[in-house]
Amino acid sequence: MLTQLLIILSISLFTQNIDGLIKITEAHQPDGSIDLVAFNSGHCPYTVTLEAELSNVRSRVPLPATFTVFPEAEHQVLTSLIPDKNAKWSYRFKYSYQMGDLKSGKHDEEQLYLLPYEVGISKKFMQGPDGKFSHQGVNAYDFGMLEGSPVHAARDGIVVTVKEDSKNGCPQIECMKDANNILIWHKDGSFASYAHLQYQGSLVSTGDTVKAGDLIGLSGNTGWSSAPHLHFEVYLPQSQGRKTFPVQFLTQQGLLSELAVGREYQATTGGDRR
Repeated sequence: MLTQLLIILSISLFTQNIDGLIKITEAHQPDGSIDLVAFNSGHCPYTVTLEAELSNVRSRVPLPATFTVFPEAEHQVLTSLIPDKNAKWSYRFKYSYQMGDLKSGKHDEEQLYLLPYEVGISKKFMQGPDGKFSHQGVNAYDFGMLEGSPVHAARDGIVVTVKEDSKNGCPQIECMKDANNILIWHKDGSFASYAHLQYQGSLVSTGDTVKAGDLIGLSGNTGWSSAPHLHFEVYLPQSQGRKTFPVQFLTQQGLLSELAVGREYQATTGGDRR
């Protein structure tokens, strides 16, 4: 997601809040400087890029500059502006932001994942990275699941977005936007997407903390889909697009870094999940 905001200033700052996630306000300091302060009301870090045009004003941080704004930080100072008190001054700035920590987020290659369904149950693996139907150039995993089947978290994390309002699905790429999904943020900065859920198929809400193995939703056939299944992928956001990662699954058949299309795998909680 990319959101952009433009503010024109003359002496005072007019603030707006487009989607309720990142808001930048001003804080006047006793020395006459003005702090530009960011507030993140989301449930994961966001990367903010700040640009400005300054007239008789200087910034303590060279601009443009990029910052990571964390949800735990209620007020994070991005920079301080110092006006020239002996001249008429003004400034204008704009900022854009993307979900995730683009500066230091890094997927833990040693992380182990549970299969995203109920322990003791076996599901057929339908498609992996660089699949024949989709997934070209993408590390993603499709598991055959009847509509309404329980979906379980593959790893600990925090729910950051939920979409469950779609009833539409079709085998054409045009339907991709209609996929219901749950997005979970992990402590290393990566995200896991659980997609094609049924209408009103989420059993969690944004801000919920989940543990690996927790029930989070119900599978479906929404979005770009030719048959009911669950799409699972792990990725890091980038300035343009995202980078997906191959993952290691804990299965009843053992720890597997590759799954064979057409074979069934049984979910288990055994072993060290890290």
